[in-house]
Amino acid sequence: MSPEHTPPSLLYRTMVIQPDEPREGSPHCAANDVLAAIRLKPPSFFQQTHHLMLNHTGGYDVKSILEVCTGVENLWLWNAEEPWIPLIESYPLVHLYTSYTLLRSLPPTHGLFSRLTHLELLGAVDDTDTTCAAVVALPQLTHLSFSDSRFVPLCLLVLESCPSLRVLVCINSHAMHAADSAEGLARDVRFVVASRRDFVDDWVSGIQRGTDYWHRAESFIAARQDRQIDPLRYYVGEEIIHRSLL
Repeated sequence: MSPEHTPPSLLYRTMVIQPDEPREGSPHCAANDVLAAIRLKPPSFFQQTHHLMLNHTGGYDVKSILEVCTGVENLWLWNAEEPWIPLIESYPLVHLYTSYTLLRSLPPTHGLFSRLTHLELLGAVDDTDTTCAAVVALPQLTHLSFSDSRFVPLCLLVLESCPSLRVLVCINSHAMHAADSAEGLARDVRFVVASRRDFVDDWVSGIQRGTDYWHRAESFIAARQDRQIDPLRYYVGEEIIHRSLL
């Protein structure tokens, strides 16, 4: 269905919001356009937004957007500032992409984490012990990813402490070059090193086609388990990426 024939509510089901002119095509939206729509539409209209990326949160009214998008299940929000937390804690969140600071400021029993299965930790970690303790205590977590090399030494402990964890992805191939724990991590098929060329495109692709880095990691793990590839290999190769797109 082309954008001109798509019901307006469906156009807002997935939104990538930016403060300036967005990329061409849906679901990329300029913040001012969304805020104007919020003023014109009834509150129930934006309850149908299930996937929300707030890409750069400076220069526009983030709070007004979070107030109306109460049905979000998949949220990308780099820094969840304290005034915003009460707005998102009632979201039915299943996928969350955010910085380590949220784990430091909220207990793992907080309602915001109660349904969470997929968590990507963005940016640098400044308190590895607290982060590790928080991650292993999240009640529903099955998928975890990170990019900071300082989190690599914690991965063995996370894998040992989280039997429910099915996928642990390091999105930074350089992080493993000097990792003392690489040999031990290679023995656990749940640990994967993957990459993505563009984080926005990858996030949108996961929603629209089910072909994001989570899916590539799952395909890679399955191939290791079936011994289609070396079970000790933990770098996702191009052949797995291509296979996941078929």
